[in-house]
Amino acid sequence: MGSTHGGDDLHHRTGGAPTNASPSIGGGSDGASDRALVTHNHPEGWLSARGTPRENKPVWKNKRTMICFCLSAPVVLVIVVVILVYVVLAPVAQHTLNTTHLFIDQSEIIAPTNTSFGLHLVGRMKKAGIFPAHVKFPNPVTVSWVDPDSLQELHIGQFNLEQLAVGRGHGTMDQHTNFNIAGEPKDFSKFTGFMMTAPQFTWRLRSDDVKVKAFGFLAAHGRIDFHKDLNINGMAAFDPNGLGAACAAAGGISAPTLNSTSNSLSDAQAAMAKDPKSVRILDFQLPGDHPDGGIATSVLVRMFNQSPFGVDLGTLTLGLYYEGMYLGPAVGNDVILTPESNEIRLNGRLIPHTNATELGLIGQLMSHYLNGDTIPIVAKGESVHMADGSVISWLSDGVKALTMNVPLVSITGPIHPIQAIEIGSLNLSYTPETSYSPLTTSDDLSAKLQVPFGFDLSVTQLANSFSIVENDIDLAALSSPLGPALSSDIRVISSNQTEGLIKIGLPTAPLVVPNSEDGHNSFDHFQTNLTTQNGINLFLRGSSQVYANTPSQPTLILGVDVTGGTSDHISLAINVSMYNPSNLNLNVGDVTFQLSANGSDIGTTTLPNLNLVMGNQTVGATGVFRPNDSTAGLETLNNFVNQIDSTMQIAGFAESTKILSLVEAFEALHLDTVLPGLKTKLLQSANVTILPTTGAKDDMAAAVVSLVNPFSAGLRITKIKSDVASHGIPLGSIDTSTDFPATGKTTAISPDLPFAMNLDPSSIFTLLRVLAVQAGEGTDQLDGIVKLGGYNYLDSDGKPRRRSTMEESSFVEKGPTTLVARDNMYTGFDLPSFVDKAFSQLSVDVTLTSSVNIGDYPTTLAYTQTDVEANVNEIGRLLPILAKPIVQKVVDGAVLKFDSILISEPKEKSFLTSLKGSITNAGPFDANISFPEGLSISWNGTPLGKLAMPDTPLVGDVGANLDVTGAMFQVDDVSRLEAFTEVLLTKKDFVWDIAGDGLVVDAMGISVPEIKISKQVTLSGMNSFKDPDSGASLIIIKSFDLPDNDPDGGITLKLQTQLTNPSVVGIELEHLGFNSFYGDENPSALGPVAASSFILGPSSTLDLPLAGRLIPQDSPEGLAAVSTVFTNYVHYNGTKLSVRGDFAGPSDVSWLNDGIKKLMVDVLLPGAPSGYQVIKSIRLEELKLMFDTSTAWNPATSSPKTNVAFQLPFAFPLDINRLSQKIVVSYEGGDIALLDVPEGPGKTDVSARTIELTFDDVPFAVYPDVHSQFSHYLADVTAKDSVTFGLSGTAITHASTAVGQLTISDIHFDVETSILGLQNLGSKPVEVSNLDVAKGYFDFLQINLETSIANPSNITLGIGDTAFGLVFQDKNLGTVNLVDLLLNPGDNAPHAAIHFQPQGDALPAGRQLLQNFISNVTTPVKIQGSTSSTAIESLQEALSGITLASTVPPYDGNLVTGVSLKFPQDIRTNNGTASATSTVQDPFTASLGLTHLVAKANYGSVYLGEINTDLDFSVPGHGSATTSALPFNFNLVPSAIVALLEQASAAQDYHRRIVGTAVQLWTSV
Repeated sequence: MGSTHGGDDLHHRTGGAPTNASPSIGGGSDGASDRALVTHNHPEGWLSARGTPRENKPVWKNKRTMICFCLSAPVVLVIVVVILVYVVLAPVAQHTLNTTHLFIDQSEIIAPTNTSFGLHLVGRMKKAGIFPAHVKFPNPVTVSWVDPDSLQELHIGQFNLEQLAVGRGHGTMDQHTNFNIAGEPKDFSKFTGFMMTAPQFTWRLRSDDVKVKAFGFLAAHGRIDFHKDLNINGMAAFDPNGLGAACAAAGGISAPTLNSTSNSLSDAQAAMAKDPKSVRILDFQLPGDHPDGGIATSVLVRMFNQSPFGVDLGTLTLGLYYEGMYLGPAVGNDVILTPESNEIRLNGRLIPHTNATELGLIGQLMSHYLNGDTIPIVAKGESVHMADGSVISWLSDGVKALTMNVPLVSITGPIHPIQAIEIGSLNLSYTPETSYSPLTTSDDLSAKLQVPFGFDLSVTQLANSFSIVENDIDLAALSSPLGPALSSDIRVISSNQTEGLIKIGLPTAPLVVPNSEDGHNSFDHFQTNLTTQNGINLFLRGSSQVYANTPSQPTLILGVDVTGGTSDHISLAINVSMYNPSNLNLNVGDVTFQLSANGSDIGTTTLPNLNLVMGNQTVGATGVFRPNDSTAGLETLNNFVNQIDSTMQIAGFAESTKILSLVEAFEALHLDTVLPGLKTKLLQSANVTILPTTGAKDDMAAAVVSLVNPFSAGLRITKIKSDVASHGIPLGSIDTSTDFPATGKTTAISPDLPFAMNLDPSSIFTLLRVLAVQAGEGTDQLDGIVKLGGYNYLDSDGKPRRRSTMEESSFVEKGPTTLVARDNMYTGFDLPSFVDKAFSQLSVDVTLTSSVNIGDYPTTLAYTQTDVEANVNEIGRLLPILAKPIVQKVVDGAVLKFDSILISEPKEKSFLTSLKGSITNAGPFDANISFPEGLSISWNGTPLGKLAMPDTPLVGDVGANLDVTGAMFQVDDVSRLEAFTEVLLTKKDFVWDIAGDGLVVDAMGISVPEIKISKQVTLSGMNSFKDPDSGASLIIIKSFDLPDNDPDGGITLKLQTQLTNPSVVGIELEHLGFNSFYGDENPSALGPVAASSFILGPSSTLDLPLAGRLIPQDSPEGLAAVSTVFTNYVHYNGTKLSVRGDFAGPSDVSWLNDGIKKLMVDVLLPGAPSGYQVIKSIRLEELKLMFDTSTAWNPATSSPKTNVAFQLPFAFPLDINRLSQKIVVSYEGGDIALLDVPEGPGKTDVSARTIELTFDDVPFAVYPDVHSQFSHYLADVTAKDSVTFGLSGTAITHASTAVGQLTISDIHFDVETSILGLQNLGSKPVEVSNLDVAKGYFDFLQINLETSIANPSNITLGIGDTAFGLVFQDKNLGTVNLVDLLLNPGDNAPHAAIHFQPQGDALPAGRQLLQNFISNVTTPVKIQGSTSSTAIESLQEALSGITLASTVPPYDGNLVTGVSLKFPQDIRTNNGTASATSTVQDPFTASLGLTHLVAKANYGSVYLGEINTDLDFSVPGHGSATTSALPFNFNLVPSAIVALLEQASAAQDYHRRIVGTAVQLWTSV
């Protein structure tokens, strides 16, 4: 048996007894012996005997052998199978089952309860035999465990196994089953504890009577048992290699950084560190105080489970121990143990301890952990709880048996809790006796503590021991006893960090210097450096390291005042700050130092009565400053007044002090210091006033500045040269001599200074934007103005810069938009207010060079000051000047558009104008435009006139909607206006030049005069009323009417037109007249039309009624033109007419009347509405179709009376006197024939609008490909009561009108008409009369007869010779033949001949019909049509549908007219035979012959006898004859004779009558 980790072969059990059988594969000496034995005991083989006399024939060549084999093979096979199944297979299966190796790779315990758990088994089987087989376990598999303590086999449970499959010696198993716990509960609990702690355990598996089936169909019979001992790896307390126990047994603690005294401990620890299967703490945290007391713990533990068993432990609780002391619980939630490595997070606490011994152990544990030592911790199982809180007793007992050795060690190595020691102050106490061991004390030491935990910590005492080291040389050592912590400020930073400071008092202790010459020399040198140097480095060696240095500060000049000036120098008063870093106080009297800058002497400074104390002090000094003596001096002066610090040097020299002992010391003194710049600005403000001439005459303005004198000495400025800028933008300059005094510590106002302004728009707009931003104003409006003007903002260097995204987005040029007033950012924007507010933030940067006297010391100051408060007065005077180019640009870029212009009240020299239009792209500003001089309108370079324009308001970003009513247009040149009128009427577009001077634009609070406008406006012309794109006429005749003949001749014409004006120019007219024409060359005049009092609006559509007439035509061309108009109309086609202008408006307006005559317009007179039928109906009152075999598909067609109804939407009289037609006959959706009716006279009812016409012998020409449809049409006409069919085609009419004789060609029609059908000639019964057997032929009997056939239709049908079938008793007895049949409407009486010819099974029916005929019996018959009824192919389908019911009337006479009977005297002697004769009459034309006669005689009810004899007897046609004597067989029955006599006596009637006769008739040829 094997485990997950590769077990060896295990013990197997068969039937409870051990066996040593093992699987083996042949080989070795045993195999050789077997082969030798076989060779020795068996005869010589066939192969070895081949070619020798001993060779035998192969068995398959032996016939008897093969026969025996074939007979015996099935029996042998059955026997072999029986033996195999019942004898061999079961032992083989048992053996294979015994030797099979079973490996459990994974065994998962799922959902455990106290009585069961789910079990997921994954395993393998090896050495399972070479044949494929299936093993079924009908019975559960019981599990026993051998207790190693008592060696007792304990039954612990059972589970079911599903079928196992093996093949080729191996198989796999992956099954989910349920393990039911059996036996005593304590037994399974004990087993669970053993499984968790032992390295291996044994399961004994049993299942009896398993079923084995080989090859899928051979089932082994007999009992087969499954018994196996299964050795499985236990969990081994999660220490499979025992290294944890070895480490614990080796005793104690090992510090990796120290030498271990225990080799076994070191070896165990090293092995554990390398062993991936050892228990290891991956993370150890003390995150804080626990709410239940103590310190919270969090541990991440890695445990290795070598067992294939996994189990859900739920909540696992362990107890932690150190040196036998209980540390506290550790709890893991949702713990699921799986095979191999498991990481489990355990959270718990270290419980509080009060016992001194336990506290000592806790301290020991923490010390070892901080030092990086390995600490043996023991974890003992306490309990497990499932997720629902339930306790699984056997699982909990198993966990309680668990004891783990868990080594605890800091994974980051040793932890140094003391991070640093800081020395705040150190006191050294010297005496002669303690020169090298001065007493040391301090109350200003602090230690920094840091530990990787999160619980609260407080330090109460601390002892220190350290050495003072410089350059790796120990200078002195200090050891202090345990002393109290003065304060402890330790805080928890996070769950893994606690840190803080501990204030410590250092008790008095000697600083011990090494007692050697080198030691003393080193200490002496240390003291020297401490006195003379700025800082030293110290290290404290012990448990901490420290770095300290002593600070150093420079000498500072705190302030300077100019107190006066002489012709030689400037006098200064200076405040100096000095620092003494030593612990010495010095009083040295007056001290003087040299002042220098950049290597040049610039003056001296004197410190009177200098007294140096430790630390900082301020000293007053005086100075002598000579700036004009050197460049460095002037630079220092200018830096000073420009508020720039200057570096200076203070140096001792031979005359620095009068104390000789200090001369050398001060000569060695060289100090760098800084002269701070002046703290006060010289310029307080600046004011500029814009003059009325600024920007108009020149660029000069007036400036005044306010000067602050910060010195005690007075100043006088004699010359100024200055440049003024703001935010990098030059504003202007001053270059002038002046006399500008300023007394000390006062503010002085300058006289007016000439200021040359920078009037560059980009500069001004750039500054304005900056100031607006500072003033909190939005700049969108300004950005738009600047962009609109085409300007660019400037950078600080005065160069144009690219607009920012914000500036670009603040103004976007708009294209033409819908002119609806709306607000935008300029709505209500007041530019003067905007500018005033912005310039309230003005400050300027001044750069100047001035000649100045400081006291009496003349010098030159180069001075720059930024952010000087400034003000500009009367800046509004600049706004129109700056705005005019922008406004003119806006006007130039504006788009003037006229949407509509309406001319009214036209006169020779003027007219009123109403116009609508727009001004777009007119900028973003709300504005008002005034046109004091109006607008001049020019065309083609010449003025037409001048249009008065009212003031026009503009809406920013929208423009203006122009809506001018009744503006006067004064005409400059009438002839020019006439030429323009022609262009307006006939051209697609034209251009107006519009100009104006002296416009005034008011916008944004300013008024900008002297603006000009010059625009070219392209306007759409009337384009001869044609669509400018498609060229289609825009004069649409929607309808017209010809209501009656016109009193002036011709036909009255009324038009409803729609006139669309494509031009933006419209006109109001009192009269408008046109003449209409037809034809492209030599057009024919059709008549005049006119309209009155209308307004043709611009770009509008007008419904315009026109009235006129069609004039009479006396020429063929004129008649043809009008005929074409009518022909086009009935064809639904419009007719293109040419309309020419005749007159317009008042007759005295020459430019308008002459202009309209140039107008020629093509219009379309509409055709009839789509689908309008001029011919409403065609009714065939009479129709005649004559067929013969040659005209089957084009029978001659005639109609003596056809009525045609027509219509027109006009009421004028129309008399159609001639007409021709091409008629297409259609039926059931398809065209079948053509009737081409030639022109003929017609009679018109003018009021009723009907035409009556006739035609004769017109071929009904059937189309070749629709013969079957025509046949079907004729069949329906024959069969139905009525038939509806279509008539379509064209007609040509000739009509008389008031215009003249007109021809309307190709009038389309498509109507339906109906005719009455023949109803299969069955509307009345067919009557048959006057039957006559005319003649007997060899194969038929001809019977002539007369018929009566009714034709209910209005069709005369000639169908030629026909033959219908004669049917009686459903048997065809022959045909009914009609020669040259012509069916007129109504009753017809054609002659017919029956060819009576019954054959075959129809013979009895034929005899019966003849017998009925001569027996006075009326016989019903059918006359049946068929496709063979006619030779005319088109009628065959029609005639085949005819079935007529008729009757054959009987012959009402007697064929036998007389009978005589003669009896012999003794009839008995003659066998009762008498003799009889018959007289026969023939009513037919054909002769009658009798060949056999059967006749029976009765008297009343008495049977007298019969005649039954052959004979040869004939009767001529329409004649009679008597037969010879015929034998009569008399009835000799006495009772019959008696009855005869009685009835005869009673009736006294001795006449004997023959009451039944049967005659078989055959004609003779």
